[in-house]
Amino acid sequence: MADEKDFFEANGLKIDFSNDIKIGETYPIYGIITDIVSETPKFVVKINYNITAEILLQGNDTEKIKIIKDRSFEPGIFITTIEQIVDNENEYNIIGTVKTAIFGKKQHKEFDA
Repeated sequence: MADEKDFFEANGLKIDFSNDIKIGETYPIYGIITDIVSETPKFVVKINYNITAEILLQGNDTEKIKIIKDRSFEPGIFITTIEQIVDNENEYNIIGTVKTAIFGKKQHKEFDA
């Protein structure tokens, strides 16, 4: 996991949670979905390894979950309302709700290995 943290620091993606982020505020968070925590009853993901967020879905949840799973590990912008900030010995974790997820143009073609 140290390599992932170095990546975020090296690319200017690390956020100083103690000063920059306020509970109840909504922020655009640039990153990637690094884990799917649960699909039911709520669709919950990890973003950048340290943000746990429920993604609010409307309409056909099954189709939207499939799309989001297909786009995991691709960069996106997640419009997130911060609900809690947890300080674990200077390693911050955020809990929030994603209202909108924006992904860019698909970067690769699917293939069978």
